[in-house]
Amino acid sequence: MNIVAFTPSEMRYNMMALYWGITPVRLAHQTTHQLIDVVDAKLVEIGYAKMGEHVVFIMGYPVSRTASTNMMKIHIIGELEGVATSAAYPSIKSQNF
Repeated sequence: MNIVAFTPSEMRYNMMALYWGITPVRLAHQTTHQLIDVVDAKLVEIGYAKMGEHVVFIMGYPVSRTASTNMMKIHIIGELEGVATSAAYPSIKSQNF
């Protein structure tokens, strides 16, 4: 299992670079939905995930302010944020959550 940590902070990036087993990646500030989409694409780009794989996002919400970790989201790489498709979830019809 890979742990990839995304942060806009240079200080946190440098700290995480010292942790064994964590790959830090710097990203600009984003809204929560933008962040999930950007991280989705970045994980594929750097070779840590493939289309259709499940990943777990753990983050502070809202991402626009410093907060404790209070959100966990199971995400399928390549899925649009907030939309379930019948291909991914055969038991339901496409709908927005």
